[in-house]
Amino acid sequence: MAISDLTARFTDEKYASKSEVMKELGTSLVDNIWSNILAYRRSKYIKTTLKCLDSSDLVLYKGTGIENLVSSFEEKLSHYISECELFSDDERLFEQFKINCNANVISYLSSFHKQEKSEALSRGLVQGTLKPNNDIDMFLLRYKNALDNLNNDDINEEFILRLHNLVSGRNDGYRRNDDNSLTNRVLIDRLYSSAKASYIPLFINQLINFINNSELPFVYKGIIACYYLNLIKPFSDYNEEVSLLLLKAILMNEGVGPLIKIVPLEKVLNRPSDELSKMLNDSQRYSDVTYFLYHSIHSFSLACEEISDYLALFKGSVMREESYQEDEVLQDDLLHEEKVETIELVPEEKVVETPKVEEVKPVEPVVKKEKKVKPVNEELQPTFTGIAINVVTPELDENEAKKLEKQLLETDPLLRKGEAKFYARHCVLGRNYTIQQFKKTNNCAYETARTGMDHLVELGYYRKGAIKNKFIYTPIPRR
Repeated sequence: MAISDLTARFTDEKYASKSEVMKELGTSLVDNIWSNILAYRRSKYIKTTLKCLDSSDLVLYKGTGIENLVSSFEEKLSHYISECELFSDDERLFEQFKINCNANVISYLSSFHKQEKSEALSRGLVQGTLKPNNDIDMFLLRYKNALDNLNNDDINEEFILRLHNLVSGRNDGYRRNDDNSLTNRVLIDRLYSSAKASYIPLFINQLINFINNSELPFVYKGIIACYYLNLIKPFSDYNEEVSLLLLKAILMNEGVGPLIKIVPLEKVLNRPSDELSKMLNDSQRYSDVTYFLYHSIHSFSLACEEISDYLALFKGSVMREESYQEDEVLQDDLLHEEKVETIELVPEEKVVETPKVEEVKPVEPVVKKEKKVKPVNEELQPTFTGIAINVVTPELDENEAKKLEKQLLETDPLLRKGEAKFYARHCVLGRNYTIQQFKKTNNCAYETARTGMDHLVELGYYRKGAIKNKFIYTPIPRR
């Protein structure tokens, strides 16, 4: 492959770091290729007004691939907002929808803090029907309160401090101590864990000037601000949460409106911790915020798709409930309909009929039919009903499941390994399976599980449906 093809591939198709290029190409000898990639990117770099921790300029690559990615996110966001606005006329139902969305936000945050919460528990916290019984619950409620308090505020230093006060429940201002870990003291390839405490006000001032004066489109502006706050870490805790609140505040002020508050952008925190660190470290290593933007916007796009799907499911469930209620009312009306009495002016004459005498037939003797008894040694043919694929028994042990998994991969080249693994263990007809089961089976992220299940639907292994507010996948009979 020509070097020019590689530069476009690792920039416009995927904004790769040097380590990712080495991994993709399967070699560590990529210095020449990497130099060409950086030269290709420099032609479309845009300098922001922000300074990195080593005093270099923070840059952004604004090429075709990144612009298409941002445009796709904007379209999804716009579609969600317009759908919500159409649905918001019914205040009672829309309020219920917002409660469920806030519960989703709470669920992502609790996962980030290593405390999984079910949808019901998260909804209970949001509604106030469940009392907080630990520090994480208290934090989740404070974050929800901070979200509720976003209201087209002027973004300044006081606003950023207030966000941290609301989330932490304290009023202790910026961090006063430096991080003296080894990371901040190495000389070669140094990556700072945070800004020096004495420089925090200076960096915050730069950030506020950037937010209020940059001419970049609002999505770029919001994500860059989110990254920069994570880079300098002005607070002793909750920097990630404050950065997401700041992102939502910027999007709200730039015209997206208050509905952005319930979009679960917090999904980005549910990436594995090493991925989150890599997003930040790559951007710091090359003074290029595009790495963070590229990876985070994928999570944000999935969050928009997730809430749009959820809105469609919610509207569908409401329509079904209304339809059932109308049917019940109609049946009730028919049952209680008053009957109209009719009065006969001339009574009808009753005709008396002479009963007919039936002929007596002779009784035929009853002949008992002998039951045919099958020989004991006759083999019974096994029937595998209730299974979507007819080469295995319905009760699969792990060895049989592995055999089926191998057979599926050998016979269907479009099937991926994780999909075959899941299907081999979840293929009983009449049963419904979920994205969460795929996630648990393959130990993967939600978005990976969702993509895998939808791909199985495309290949004809499952039929996709919905029950209440959850997608279900039903196996389809296969030869």
